Amino acid sequence: MMRFCVLFVVLLVAGSLSAQSPAGNNSRVLEVSPELSVQELTPNDQGEYELSSGEKYFTSLVVKISGTDTFENSSVATDGSIYPLELDEHADLDRGLQSLPVIFDFPRQSARLLLPNVSESFSVYYINAGELPSSARTAGELKPLIKTPGSCEEPESVDQSEWRKGLSAPSYSRSYTETEHLIVHHSATSNSLTDYYNVVRNIYIYHTQVNGWSDIGYNYLVAPDGTIFNGRDPGDGEQDLVLGAHFCGKNSTTMGVCMMGDYSSTEPKEEAISALEALLTWKASKDMLDVLGSSPHPLNGDLNTIAGHRQGCATQCPGDKVFEKLETIRQDVFATLQACSDPLVVSTVTFYPNPSEGDVLIELPEETELEAVDLVTMNGQKQSIGLINEGLNGYRAVTSFLQPGVYVMMFKLKNELPQYKKIILR
Repeated sequence: MMRFCVLFVVLLVAGSLSAQSPAGNNSRVLEVSPELSVQELTPNDQGEYELSSGEKYFTSLVVKISGTDTFENSSVATDGSIYPLELDEHADLDRGLQSLPVIFDFPRQSARLLLPNVSESFSVYYINAGELPSSARTAGELKPLIKTPGSCEEPESVDQSEWRKGLSAPSYSRSYTETEHLIVHHSATSNSLTDYYNVVRNIYIYHTQVNGWSDIGYNYLVAPDGTIFNGRDPGDGEQDLVLGAHFCGKNSTTMGVCMMGDYSSTEPKEEAISALEALLTWKASKDMLDVLGSSPHPLNGDLNTIAGHRQGCATQCPGDKVFEKLETIRQDVFATLQACSDPLVVSTVTFYPNPSEGDVLIELPEETELEAVDLVTMNGQKQSIGLINEGLNGYRAVTSFLQPGVYVMMFKLKNELPQYKKIILR
């Protein structure tokens, strides 16, 4: 009887060991698709876990936890590098929390997870974005970024057919939207990454296969070296008009641009800001947007035309170091638009006197409709002015209360590009 009990215990232990996954936990890695595998793990007293996707490689991983557990003091370590687990503030979960993807420049087969604050079983998602040819691994090797810095032309960008090579294209019925607000995000991924194609590919798989979205959420993504990637696939429509999934569930009238990296405390590179400004300038010129203005949105009754994600809902995105630059970005974009639009010439609108010591009279050509008049200081600050209808095709702009100085007056006629002219107030 004793021999039978000993033999039974030995067989039970052996069976348990043989059922363990290569990660050393009592669970198997289950393949969901060629790009995604998932493993459910049981917490241990140490809060440390050896992760392995088995024979497959992974290029990023995501952790989902349950209940009131947190990602505080949690990280992933591999090849001497440590990556903190960052909460995805907008993952749509009924219960628990989800991390943003921890992305690696090169494929991995193992990693160490530090997760000390979990009390219930949790899941690890292994993403395998595959590899592009080595010649295309670094974004800067492919093409220059901006055709003509300081212009209003559309900047060059990497098409989906290039960065998505080898991955399945999305298949769904697209929606499109006119644009009133340009929303800036950050991906909160590691600033040490250099393979920007790989970053975009992993975000794409994360959005579509982990979050279950139809496509990548952003219209565009901007890499730290200034390379612009086309994001959400527009199908037969336009890249900047396809409706995304990036602004707190209220995406109509918005275009989303994601700055790749974590800018909570790290300054974005000059190349990335220049690329962002080039993209926003082109879009504002194309759609005749008032980049110094604001307008109502379901999430914000007075949302800036160029706004940060955090201005719509509770989030730290796009990080403090990008958010605090948005006012300068608005002014830079406005200055470039002025140069593109030749602000010293107004061909259809006239106003007088100039210089003026009081209010300014405005005359319009017949059968035109004046939508807005704005006065902007030479350093880009917009000043509100009153507008009084003086009769058919005539208005009086109330400017007598403004400080003396040089201003730019912007006229917006219906269905026309803005027109500009300098004015001196005495």
